[in-house]
Amino acid sequence: MRVHLAIIFSLVCGPAMADDAVTITSTRVNQDKVQVVSPVSIGRPHTCSEMYPAAAIAAHAQGTTTMSFTIKTDGTVRDIRISKSSGNKDLDDATVKCAAQWLYKPAMQDGVTVEKPWQANVVWKIPVSMDVRRAEQCLRYRSDPSPIPPGVGATSVTFRIMPDGSMKDAAVSRSSGDKSLDTAAILCVDESHFDVSIITLPPEGVPGHATLDWAHATPSPMPSPSPK
Repeated sequence: MRVHLAIIFSLVCGPAMADDAVTITSTRVNQDKVQVVSPVSIGRPHTCSEMYPAAAIAAHAQGTTTMSFTIKTDGTVRDIRISKSSGNKDLDDATVKCAAQWLYKPAMQDGVTVEKPWQANVVWKIPVSMDVRRAEQCLRYRSDPSPIPPGVGATSVTFRIMPDGSMKDAAVSRSSGDKSLDTAAILCVDESHFDVSIITLPPEGVPGHATLDWAHATPSPMPSPSPK
């Protein structure tokens, strides 16, 4: 793991994508072919990441909201309903508010615009932050095999990056509240190496800082024993 210089990583909501299908189908009515062209999303991207509710982020809530609505002949939507909940009311409410702003090229039937019942999914997913990824990589240094205790915080570590890329003087500047995790953070930093191929550091080195977010870290599964 490479530990970077005094960078504060912020949680960036990942894209919450709406699944749109563009298809051309045909059916028979009185033995005549009727061409139906499905709606196509236009205008602003049909994503909702910028509307990720703060309360849902704080709760680390994720999920997929499925909604049904009608695309009108002018391309706007009406009658938005939640068909399947994400499991979080804040996410579902944000989905409805987001979809109300969508615009489509309306459905066509024999060259005439028609209203079309439609369904879309919005996938709400918080990408793993660098602080979480760093914690997951450092869990192997923890001597305690028990699960991470609930309510544990993040460990912040200060250190000095030396000209050869090694780490020196690692120390906990903020405790996670769990000694085994704080110790794992120190051991992990001690064995880390900074890429100095594109930078020249002074002989005394430069200060560095890293945060390890244990609360949202997912331990890697233990490898299954090989069959005898």
